[in-house]
Amino acid sequence: MKAASVYRVSCALMILTLLCVVATGCASSGAEVVDGADEELLEQMTRFEVEEREIQFSAADTEVHATLTTPRGETGVPAVVLVAGSGPTDRDWNNPLLPGDNGTAIELSDRLAQAGIAVLRYDKRGTGHTQLPGPIAWDDYLAEVQMAVETVAAEEAVDEERIILAGHSEGGAHALRAVSEGLAEVDGLILLATAGRPMRDLVLSQVNEQLEGAGLNDEAVTAELASLRRAMDAISRREQVEAEHVSDIPGLVALVETLQTEDAAEFAAALLPWDPAAVFNDIDAPVLILSGLKDTQVDPREDASRLFEAAQQSNENAEMVLIEDADHVLKHQVASKEELGAQHSLVYNDPTRNLDRAVLTALVRWIHEL
Repeated sequence: MKAASVYRVSCALMILTLLCVVATGCASSGAEVVDGADEELLEQMTRFEVEEREIQFSAADTEVHATLTTPRGETGVPAVVLVAGSGPTDRDWNNPLLPGDNGTAIELSDRLAQAGIAVLRYDKRGTGHTQLPGPIAWDDYLAEVQMAVETVAAEEAVDEERIILAGHSEGGAHALRAVSEGLAEVDGLILLATAGRPMRDLVLSQVNEQLEGAGLNDEAVTAELASLRRAMDAISRREQVEAEHVSDIPGLVALVETLQTEDAAEFAAALLPWDPAAVFNDIDAPVLILSGLKDTQVDPREDASRLFEAAQQSNENAEMVLIEDADHVLKHQVASKEELGAQHSLVYNDPTRNLDRAVLTALVRWIHEL
């Protein structure tokens, strides 16, 4: 399948990468807001030399290409499987739709391995070196997650009783669903910058912010949102929608069209209505919900809090950590949330930007305490 076709697949929602959500409200009771790294822990986190090797595993008729990063010479270490976010985001969290090749997963894998934690990251279908053999189905993504977990658990250096699945953004939905349906047997689940609402509702929230920011009056905004909601509900039922009848706004027309392409339709129909907060009753493993308060794609307080509140009802080992100066890709951001605009995503992978150190210490502490 041609690259241009791949980029249209789950890229329907990557259109919204350039949309901005302004966070409001307060974090749920029991959440920890972290405004700096644990410096003592940071000093202890460079104990191990790191080695990497390329591996492959098969999932849903595709050979999946991956990187395994481990502390050199160590055995019995915990392991994390990283699941990348939406669109053509590869194992390194690089995306050809965005400039730069300094994806967060590169540094995250290296730093976790230095702290004694193995990491498997992989190119999901249609990204990096992994081919896309046909239309995307959500079950295919879940098959990749399942096989990634089984692959890392079989590694000699890894403690098979300390396997953690960590999904970023849309990857959090894949991880959450795989664990809740028993496809991935893990000892811990980490949701990084993951939406706590159905994707349909998140899209509507983002579009609402943009329409209001563009100066549309309340009546016009309400009408556009109602039309888009009807369209997405119809798409979820696999009904055909005439995009030009939904809106006169080119971006919304493009979104509706893309959600219905032959490659994307099945996946969009499954993902749009799915409620991530509704599946925690089926999860026994400890859960960490971690978001950055300078995230401009997922509302870090509303979404993380909704996940946390749902997890708490059935899981006494649920935690939420909000990192004061981390953005959507978990990198350190010195600018205030108010200063960050719709173009912030264009610097996600800038070579000068680094993983927020408070994100790193929060993850290492949680993983080693399992």
